[in-house]
Amino acid sequence: SPSHNVGVPSTSSRDISQSSPRNKRAILHSLQMLSQSESYATSPYFQRILTEGIQKVQQYNQDLTDVEDALRTCFEINEDMVRVMATNAKFAVMTKEATEPER
Repeated sequence: SPSHNVGVPSTSSRDISQSSPRNKRAILHSLQMLSQSESYATSPYFQRILTEGIQKVQQYNQDLTDVEDALRTCFEINEDMVRVMATNAKFAVMTKEATEPER
């Protein structure tokens, strides 16, 4: 029967009520930290990918759960790169927070 596509994930089944602007801000913050981290800031290739991806995240109007989700949804990169960049973004944020001067 045509209605037998239970295994197919539907994008419309995402819980839109979960969507939080705070989530998006945190994701964008992480991606911006990543783009400023040394290995990414010095690479024209990554700067292009990050600039385009960050713009897409800003325009994306559905819920993004985390950085990995944003990378997967809005960036032109493969799954291995998603994992590497997500890890690097976490590290970039932690490093930045650790080096912020106490006020």
